[in-house]
Amino acid sequence: MSTSAIDRLNAALSGRYEVERELGEGGMATVYLAKDVKHNRPVALKVLKPELAAVVGAERFLAEIETTANLQHPHILPLFDSGEADGFLFYVMPYVEGETLRDRIDREKQLPVDDAVRLTIAVANALQTAHDAGVVHRDIKPANILLSRGEPLVADFGIALAVGAAGNRLTETGLSVGTPYYMSPEQATGDQQVGPASDIYALAAVLYEILTGDPPYIGSTAQAVLGKIIQGEPVSATQVRKSIPDNVDGAIRKALEKLPADRFTQAQDFSRALTDSAFRHGSPHQVASKAAGLSGIQLRTAAAMLVATTLGGAALGWALRSGSASDTTDEVVISSILPPEGENFSEQNSFGALSPDGRQFAFVSLSARGERRIWIRRFDELEAEALDGTAGAESPFWSPDGRSLAYFVDGDLMRLDLGGAPRRLCEGSRGSSGSWGEDDLIVISTSRGIERASAEGGGCEVAIATESSGIELLHPSLLPGGEGVLFERDGGLGDSGVMIGDLENGIYQRVVEDAAGPTFIPPDLVVYGRFVLEGNSVLFAQRLTPDRSGTEGPAVPVSGPVRTSNLVFAYSASASGSLVYLPGFGDREKILVDRRGEVVDTLRQQDTWTHAFARGEPSVAMAGANHLWLYDLDRGIPNRLVTRQPGSVGMPIQPVWSAGDSTIAFGYCRLQRVRVSDLTITELVPPSPRCLLATDWSEDGRYLVVTQRPGAGVPYHSVAAYDLEADSLIPLAGMTSDASEGSLSPDGRWLAYASSETGNTEVYVRPFLQPGRPILISLEGGRAPQWRSDGRELYFESPDGRIMAAAVTTNPDFAVSDVHMLFRAPGWTRPLFFDIGTPYDASPDGQLFVLRLTASGTNAILVQNWRSKLR
Repeated sequence: MSTSAIDRLNAALSGRYEVERELGEGGMATVYLAKDVKHNRPVALKVLKPELAAVVGAERFLAEIETTANLQHPHILPLFDSGEADGFLFYVMPYVEGETLRDRIDREKQLPVDDAVRLTIAVANALQTAHDAGVVHRDIKPANILLSRGEPLVADFGIALAVGAAGNRLTETGLSVGTPYYMSPEQATGDQQVGPASDIYALAAVLYEILTGDPPYIGSTAQAVLGKIIQGEPVSATQVRKSIPDNVDGAIRKALEKLPADRFTQAQDFSRALTDSAFRHGSPHQVASKAAGLSGIQLRTAAAMLVATTLGGAALGWALRSGSASDTTDEVVISSILPPEGENFSEQNSFGALSPDGRQFAFVSLSARGERRIWIRRFDELEAEALDGTAGAESPFWSPDGRSLAYFVDGDLMRLDLGGAPRRLCEGSRGSSGSWGEDDLIVISTSRGIERASAEGGGCEVAIATESSGIELLHPSLLPGGEGVLFERDGGLGDSGVMIGDLENGIYQRVVEDAAGPTFIPPDLVVYGRFVLEGNSVLFAQRLTPDRSGTEGPAVPVSGPVRTSNLVFAYSASASGSLVYLPGFGDREKILVDRRGEVVDTLRQQDTWTHAFARGEPSVAMAGANHLWLYDLDRGIPNRLVTRQPGSVGMPIQPVWSAGDSTIAFGYCRLQRVRVSDLTITELVPPSPRCLLATDWSEDGRYLVVTQRPGAGVPYHSVAAYDLEADSLIPLAGMTSDASEGSLSPDGRWLAYASSETGNTEVYVRPFLQPGRPILISLEGGRAPQWRSDGRELYFESPDGRIMAAAVTTNPDFAVSDVHMLFRAPGWTRPLFFDIGTPYDASPDGQLFVLRLTASGTNAILVQNWRSKLR
């Protein structure tokens, strides 16, 4: 709050309190350090946010808060005073010297088990007293638990009463009640009538965090966290920290049950279970199977609950009407589509497209050799048919009459009339997705923006230009009659939205916030994706306003989790009422395997995508959207090194160790490094307009090998060297096609990398910072090369999930003597940002590999008549 607001407070409270300074601000109130004039003592004065105060009302608030004043317990922070002054609603509590539990967690990461249980029992007993008085806290979290001489004090019951007084009117303000990491599922779905079970859930989430170092469910956005709370897997603290007693783990799991009726009835029952060595609740080994049992209906229901949260608890009673004949029946048919034998559905750059009449599905397949081509599955036939002449194809889309396809080969726009031969419409456009409308108008997404072309040929021209090199305009979808085009504007992490643009004047405006991958469904629907879980999204449908300036009515979920990778949503929706998508990833497990592929250990740490063995110590750096961890392999314990700050664009993914294991470089776009000994973080800011990600660090500490994402007029990934001494970025000559994942030989003379310069992605080796030709290592596709510490082996991944080993020599010249398979990892999946992130890591001696597995299948899901059930 500003100085003028403090002056107003001092004027209004003159003679009673003297406000000195602001201590902090939360979602509901601002807290100040003040002096109690009458008693000459410091106090904490909390002032409700104006929007909350307006909803509650002074009279109701002051009447309700009397209950808080009567809560007497040694672990409840007492209430000194409350009132209204100059429009401010406030209450006064003791000023506690010390720290919050949040501060202690940030400092120590994980607390001793006995200490964690002791603190939790004290808080549970305090909650029991409040619950007996009819008060539910609603926002139990580490920041609301103060520590005075090591003893906990629960604060902010005043906010609880304010929320209770506001009731359902609170949803009208758009305010969120509670903190996402600790919200119970019933809170997460917008239910204002929460009971004691909600506090018990939140306290169990706090205990889980102080034992393991992380809340039970984490994600890169609040929506992602709430999605996991609603539909995520049950968790087990012992799978993260083996020293946790079984009864403590069982008590946490019972308190975190999705249904309030399945939790402890009272807070005191929770505290008793924590001290009862005989207490058990299910089995931690049943956690994954329990989650895997979610039906499709449950997943769709959970998605609907998430939307209710996003809309502040609004009801989903509005039915979408699109005028299709298929809407006259209530029957929804859900089935699977199998890929052709020996093929897999491609997901990196494209998935597929339904024909406008919904009777055909054109999709891109990926062979075991890493080759792509287009197949067509006609739904009145049993087998799919491969289309000749479509090698290397990506991102197909149909003509309005369903007789032709457009697609891309190396970014060039192609046209194929079914039964004919392909022909090139645009050359050098580097297109990635498109839409074919009336009058043979085609629009495509390129590095320059949205370009238009004629289906008869003649080249492409920019219709809607990107405003800067850091912005991408993606996934165009034409509106009928040339009214405009829907597309996604991607401005980086946390800044995506659906736009509608005018092809004549190039002007566009946002119509949906926090959404991507749009498809227009006549006459007035837009289908889009929102990121919910790691690597997964949920599809929503919403009606456009008649003037196309925005949307109206709620966003209605129309799918279960949809696979999302490389910023592509793997789905297609047609005006006929059909929808096809790749199902989202299931449970992702990190495992250690030996050279034969046999499992040695499991690294049970959530929300980590990329991993890197230390060069000398028995440790693995594990990174994801929010945290960078150091996993002690000997003790089986993760310790948090870095936490992403709220609002930060950069993510701490892709860790890279320095020689001597003293420092880890990390980050997506925003490169940083952390010194392991004291957790000191410094920025690495090379002069580049393109997004960077580090992939290796030279033994002498001078060079970071980085991958540069497309941007600044360069439409491909490339490998470069960042000179830390000169603070300069050194482009590597000859990188004129997609190249990434650079890895230096131990002697620093040779660079291994993955490149698509011959059409397929293969592994190459070339001299580092010296002239020389590239040497091909893989023969059937490959990526993610990594060296053994003695330089005698080079590992890489084949397209079908095999870990390969190449026997090499590096001195005096480079030579390859043998390439063979070590093992195959079934169910292995790449990281979310796998276009520039390594999917596995090898130990320095090449004896261990860390992999990331998933339980998801490879079938696509076909939903017919999906619009009839949009309620």
